[in-house]
Amino acid sequence: MNIKINTTIPTPLTVGELNYLGLLANSVPEYGVIVEVGSLFGASTWVLAQNAHPTVTVYSVAPWLPKAAQASFTAFQQYTQDCRNIIAIQDHPEVIAAHWNKPIQLFFDAANRIHTNAKNTLRLFSEKVVLDGIICGSEYCRASPDIVQEVDVLAAQFGISQVEVYSNIWGFIKPKNDMELRWLNDRLAFPQNNPHITCRMTTRSGKNYTACNFYWCGSLYKPDPIVKISMALNPQAKNLGLRCAYLLSNYFWTDWINANDIFECPPDLHIVDIKIKLARYATAEYAVIYQATLAESTQLLSQSAFRKNGAPLLEEGFINTLRADIVPR
Repeated sequence: MNIKINTTIPTPLTVGELNYLGLLANSVPEYGVIVEVGSLFGASTWVLAQNAHPTVTVYSVAPWLPKAAQASFTAFQQYTQDCRNIIAIQDHPEVIAAHWNKPIQLFFDAANRIHTNAKNTLRLFSEKVVLDGIICGSEYCRASPDIVQEVDVLAAQFGISQVEVYSNIWGFIKPKNDMELRWLNDRLAFPQNNPHITCRMTTRSGKNYTACNFYWCGSLYKPDPIVKISMALNPQAKNLGLRCAYLLSNYFWTDWINANDIFECPPDLHIVDIKIKLARYATAEYAVIYQATLAESTQLLSQSAFRKNGAPLLEEGFINTLRADIVPR
């Protein structure tokens, strides 16, 4: 399916994040309700409205800024005037959340920081989301540790150990019960005819993470090094000769190994960096894109005297997030 976005509306969201938001909106059933809080100019609101079924209503709740013409309610209305299924509510979200009485199929928190009232807004609106509905928001990144913490606390209340993260957009499905946790990614209509990678990681604490289609995967800004990794490939990717090499905390790179083989670190070591490549015959048609981030914290790094060939253990950090995808040239 083709996702509609409007790049003329100012927004901090990337094109990829807007596309992903469109996929979320497209998954909402007919006559459903989407609630967004914190929209400013309306870029995310426009995407939600244009990619949802025409019978879906999008409620956008924000105080806007009456004394700032470019960020006013009038500006929002002008940018979203071609969307007939938007109902804008100019008020503080926590006030509206306290009295909200409509079942919500998708809640999107576009606020750019977490404070006391924002925490209450997130909690109150999440309570109004139907079972099997979607709770999501923006700014899940190292630059916003307060948001990461608050979202993790909320997810844990529903028995979810880690939210799914696409770029900086976080989300999860509100479970019907503790025994039926569902992947948000499985619900979305990603193109299935393109090759893609599913990353699977295990951290030192024993937590398992899975992500695909350029999702972030890993311990996500928490001091928990990755010690085991593999990459599952869909049928379109299996014949592209994808291989990986891993830099370990003893300064040594592993040999190139098949991406779908499970690699487990030796005792006392963890993964610090990664390289991914396609077979030469596949590079004319495809490219592999990947990005890994290092955690700044070192509090969980091994203090063991273990050394390999006399090389000291790396002390400056460890890889804790990774995303990868195969794209046509």
